[in-house]
Amino acid sequence: FWFSSEKNRKLFIEDPWKYAPAWGGFCSWGIALELPPRWPWQPDFMGPPASPWEGWLVVDGVLMFNIWSSYSDRFMENGATNIVKATNRWTDLFGRGKDRFAGPFNTHCIGHGALKNWCLSKQPSPWLEPLPECVLANVTDDSKNNSTDPTTPTSDDNECVDLALSGGLLHENCTDSIDVDGGGIVSPIDEFHEFGNSSISPYMRRVIRICTGVGSALVVVIFLLVLWCCRRRLMRCCGVQPKPKAIESADDGTEKEAKKVDDTEKVEERGSEGTGSSNGDAPDEKLQP
Repeated sequence: FWFSSEKNRKLFIEDPWKYAPAWGGFCSWGIALELPPRWPWQPDFMGPPASPWEGWLVVDGVLMFNIWSSYSDRFMENGATNIVKATNRWTDLFGRGKDRFAGPFNTHCIGHGALKNWCLSKQPSPWLEPLPECVLANVTDDSKNNSTDPTTPTSDDNECVDLALSGGLLHENCTDSIDVDGGGIVSPIDEFHEFGNSSISPYMRRVIRICTGVGSALVVVIFLLVLWCCRRRLMRCCGVQPKPKAIESADDGTEKEAKKVDDTEKVEERGSEGTGSSNGDAPDEKLQP
């Protein structure tokens, strides 16, 4: 957390949950109403983005963020119901802590500005890693200098040790004598340019791929249909009526048979004229075969 003044920092340290934003500082509208499959928000795919500059509001003493002020207005149009929805979903996502205090804090899912990242590509999720053990590294109080194990606290500073190991706030007489190692997780990705920064959600990418595939198939079908229609029209305009081969061969055989019959009839007619002489006259030489 960053503060505008040392005074604000001290106020936060005295009561951090009073000032910590609800639902990790992510967009209240998105936590309440942006659900799968259209939106990817899950414990290992965190979002939605918010704005600490213009998308914030305080409701009943609780700080809430949204991506823009217009979404804050929309969120509060049905505020009581949306707060319940956001609280229930946040608890379902992380299943620990109480209401708005569970889960990670938003560190870079910002809605606008130089560091804009809508977190529509998957981000690191260090909160899903096991928490390193918090160990007491050193105790330097003078009362323990004669102890055989200087890292073992005496009963005089058990309160400081308990506070340190439990993650509590150490008062001034503890901070100079106790060092604590572990207890936190730092992502190996910590530079802004190292985070994915897509402007299209996985759901929209799937929709685009499906629409592209369906559109390509429709173009091919339409092209083939137009080609078939053009071929039919061309055949109709040119009077081309192709016949099946079986029918053509049958027609050829009938024509040949009819021609053969005609030739036979002609020969018979000529023969009858040549032999049909009357009164014993010799036949006409022109009729001799």
